[in-house]
Amino acid sequence: MRNVHRLEKCHRWARALCVRPPAVGAAIMAALVAGAAVLCAVPAAAAPAGDVPQHPGTGMAISPPRLVVPAGQVTKVQRLEIENRGSVPLHLHVELSAFEEASDVSTVLRASAPYSAVRWIKVVPGNLLIMPGTKRFVQVRIHVPARAEPGDHYVEIIFMAPPVAGRGNIHIAEGLGVPVLITVPGPVIDNVRVTRLTADRFSAGGAVLITATLHESGDVHHSFRGAGERLTAVADGSRLLFPPFTVLRGTTVSVSTRWDNPPAVCVCHITVSVVTDGHRSDASVTVVIFPVAKAIGGAAALTGLSLAFLFASRRMRSRGRRGGQARWGRAASLPPAKASALLYHESRRSRPPALSRSATHAGSGDEDKGHRLARFPWKFISRRPGGVRGAWPKGHRVTRDHARKQAIRARMAATGEPYSVAARALDAAAPVAPGPVAAESAPNPEPAADVESAPNPEPAADAEFAATPESIADAGAPADAERVADSAGALAAVIACASRTLTAPSARIEIRADTDLGRDPVPALRRRPGLLGRLTRRAAKAALGRVAPGTDPAEYGDLFLHQFGAGFIDLAGGRYLIDYGGWAQALVDGRRFSGLSGEPLGPRYENRPGRSRRDDPLDALGRLRSATAARWVGGDRVRWTTCRVAATTVGQAEYTVWIDGTRIQRFQTVERGSGRSARATKTETVELWDFGVPVDSLDWSRLPNFRTPR
Repeated sequence: MRNVHRLEKCHRWARALCVRPPAVGAAIMAALVAGAAVLCAVPAAAAPAGDVPQHPGTGMAISPPRLVVPAGQVTKVQRLEIENRGSVPLHLHVELSAFEEASDVSTVLRASAPYSAVRWIKVVPGNLLIMPGTKRFVQVRIHVPARAEPGDHYVEIIFMAPPVAGRGNIHIAEGLGVPVLITVPGPVIDNVRVTRLTADRFSAGGAVLITATLHESGDVHHSFRGAGERLTAVADGSRLLFPPFTVLRGTTVSVSTRWDNPPAVCVCHITVSVVTDGHRSDASVTVVIFPVAKAIGGAAALTGLSLAFLFASRRMRSRGRRGGQARWGRAASLPPAKASALLYHESRRSRPPALSRSATHAGSGDEDKGHRLARFPWKFISRRPGGVRGAWPKGHRVTRDHARKQAIRARMAATGEPYSVAARALDAAAPVAPGPVAAESAPNPEPAADVESAPNPEPAADAEFAATPESIADAGAPADAERVADSAGALAAVIACASRTLTAPSARIEIRADTDLGRDPVPALRRRPGLLGRLTRRAAKAALGRVAPGTDPAEYGDLFLHQFGAGFIDLAGGRYLIDYGGWAQALVDGRRFSGLSGEPLGPRYENRPGRSRRDDPLDALGRLRSATAARWVGGDRVRWTTCRVAATTVGQAEYTVWIDGTRIQRFQTVERGSGRSARATKTETVELWDFGVPVDSLDWSRLPNFRTPR
């Protein structure tokens, strides 16, 4: 059997090695290595001998490749059809073996295995001879014991051909195995679940490999074969089919498929679902696809174009400066009349259409400012600093020098002198007027009298804050004494309530953080973004629309500016769980964690020890016990409890505290900051209620997901 023909689509050969040591004569020992199922079915109906395809060497096919015996047919005799598709006779003998299913869905033969049915099967005939181009039928008789466990039992029927003697010491025995799946009648459960779905979390492009892990915990096998029964993954609207496979009883297998044509850019959610006996099992994974190489190439090309543009503009400016210097050098060696004529004719040369007057500030051509502006192909628009369009404000130096420029141009027309010569001559001849010049050069053109007469609202405030202790004592009014005593009582009440709150067993907690980005009525002038900035902004908008279509950036901005978290806090135990809806934080065993809601606690989500703890409610309550000043500011109702409100000072921070005489029901802090053109105010409110709620039944090993959609 040297020329072994392997069927293209129908079967695998299981091989066994037979070793003939030199000292041993004709003894041959055959060892069975593997047995596998035929991958595709051969028609079960018997065909005439002439219709059996023949190939040189050895060839064999068995139909059906898998023998599944349901509960209602265990007493019936089953039949297998064997075809000899080779050119040599087949001497076959039948062997039975137990088997197990490996994690990669392959079959592994065992001497003994759970749910084995080796003793239940009898194949008739046990030895048979099949001539080339013919077929034979064998019977499979099943005898189920009286007290057999309901559910699936398995056995492998192996048709082995003896090894053929050759020149060497190693001989190969060929065979073909057929798995038999027998279902014993009785109450059975099919409970297959998807336990895991894995894929690369980030892909730079190309095919994405998706792997699903399934476990059958029921009494029977589950087959993902045939139309409408195969396992399917849904990825970004596409349906991906897994290869056909079967999950045997009590086994866990992993199967993979490839997503060959994913989108170029997306945040893709891949889901696999399995429904058995009314139970649904789901698993999902998120894959971020972004073409890093293409993005880097595009950024490099854009950078190259920008650099080329800058280089070209600088080169044109440099050439204009060199041309102007050359003309002035030639004019300096000529008499004044000829120099003026030379410069006049140079300025009258044919050139591209001149720029607008607002861009060049030039006259009718008698003032030469070089080719720097005259030959630049784009039309400039006058702007104020910061990129604001429109006329320059009154008092700007360009407007103030307009009269001087008019005088210089008049002298140029009268004498024929160049602009710079006429300007120097005019400046040297102008008289110095102390009054007007001083007034014009002063940075503030308003009269001093107006400044002195302007109302100043600050002295009253200064006088209020400059009051001395003696002046307060001189007031001596009963209202002042009552206010001092009332402040002392508020401070003691706040400290006592903060201490009792920290020793309370547990409570529900809500945290609201609202940020107000108020802008100035007249914002500071900002420079309009250039070409690169505008292209970057458009690329970012396009990428956001492709990655998350239909997403409103303003909605995410509102979620960031107005955060709301809810959870439970164990005040006496020093721990809490707070969920903000997709993001959560926790304090367990003195360690702080923050991250995605529902994730297990671990080093990945643990906060660094030096990280700011301003948002920690337990730390805020502890700081209230060290308050330095407090005063009553009124009353309010928190949920169903009537409270007194106290404005409390803790170091440099200001707190507003709601207390019911026993515990703190609510406290609030306000942080303010200012920038160049905006002022930000962050108001954080922490509310406690339902003291004594049980918290031991909560899962303290994970970040909470009370507010996160599941």
